Amino acid sequence: MKRLIFSRLAIAIPLLLAVSFTAFVLKDILQSEEANISQENQSRGAGGRDNEVRHISNFEDYKLPLFYFSIRPLAYPDTLSTPFNKIQKQRIKNFIHRGIGWAELAVYLNSEKSFLDQLKLKGITSIDHISRSDTPDALRSDLENLPDSLRGSSDFRILEKNIQSMERSVNYVSMFIPSFHWHGASNRYHQWLKRIIRGDWGNSRVDYRPSWIKIKEAITWTLSINLISLILVFGLAIVLGEWLFLHHLRSGGKWVETILFFIYSIPRFFLAMLLIQFFASDTIHPNLHLFPSPGFFDSDPSASMVTQWFRYGTQLILPVISIVLPSMAYLTRIYANKLLDEKTKPYAFLAWSKGDKPGFITRKHLRRNALMPLIALLGLEIPALIGGSVVIEVLFNLPGMGRLMLQSIVMQDWVIVFNILLLTGIFTILGKLISDILYSLIDPRVSWPKQ
Repeated sequence: MKRLIFSRLAIAIPLLLAVSFTAFVLKDILQSEEANISQENQSRGAGGRDNEVRHISNFEDYKLPLFYFSIRPLAYPDTLSTPFNKIQKQRIKNFIHRGIGWAELAVYLNSEKSFLDQLKLKGITSIDHISRSDTPDALRSDLENLPDSLRGSSDFRILEKNIQSMERSVNYVSMFIPSFHWHGASNRYHQWLKRIIRGDWGNSRVDYRPSWIKIKEAITWTLSINLISLILVFGLAIVLGEWLFLHHLRSGGKWVETILFFIYSIPRFFLAMLLIQFFASDTIHPNLHLFPSPGFFDSDPSASMVTQWFRYGTQLILPVISIVLPSMAYLTRIYANKLLDEKTKPYAFLAWSKGDKPGFITRKHLRRNALMPLIALLGLEIPALIGGSVVIEVLFNLPGMGRLMLQSIVMQDWVIVFNILLLTGIFTILGKLISDILYSLIDPRVSWPKQ
């Protein structure tokens, strides 16, 4: 058992890191665009939204490389990942892709900055287009169009000299030679992972509240729904599956199997809408209005799951039914079919030959082996329930993690979105780990060899 647990943990930890890196990269791509816009606004002296982005983004991290190492052409400098401005970075790449050496390019860029700064001091800003040119020919064309009063300055002659040096340094071979660069802990992913471990999950861009506080308030509702749903799904699937196995040749069993197939074919959102129309409104008949209508209700964010079950139990019944019925119908049919398959095994024939009752044989002999597919599906059912609860929470207006994620996508609050994605991945991996352990407990034959 210990060997199995350690082997599963050895697989789970790299998977957790892979999930975290995926969530980080997606968040980084979207937030880096905001950070670049903010940097451009700042360079133009614009305010407003720049302060927001600076507040919610770890601004300085975007000056660091993405990961612990990078592989890029030999012609790229070590500092290429350092420039923050995306336009500046792309311009440097365009020069290098034309075979220009970094040493000569760096000298030219410094002289160009000095030249443009001197002109700005004189009040001349109409030649900023020079800083956007990315070929020596384009630079020469821009310089030739300058007034004669500027062409005679010493800074201008230095520019021309540096352009000639760039043209002489052209070498395309280094573009095709890969180079490995180790950045160590000074990278964006490492800094982000340290903050996650410390509990600093970033701030929402909508209300600037810590994202973990918002997710913690929402996750209590999601766990309240999904935990009881998970228990009911597997409990009902086992009870109904065994009943269906014992009555599969009777008309009642065939009717139940048909009903289960029909329930499984109904999408969760459509089933939820039907339940709302029948039992949470006066649309069909006032006497059927047994549960509260979906809508706003006061909730205590600090309330525990047990408190929510007792305080808002009537408002959780229909959402739980909407989640439980399709999954229960699916697992019931799988369990019943597995019982039918186990019934044909030699050990089952031996039990039948002893004259034991069918119910006793099912519980004593068939159940253990027939539960294997359900245990294996436990790890997959957890993310399925969380994913299905997104629509359910929206339809029933429950302040859970699914509704929070949908609202965050609409508001482009990517910190919240990808933190929820990270948590969902963690729940999936932990669910798979738990299912593997339960699988080995039920069937001791499942173990790793000693060698």
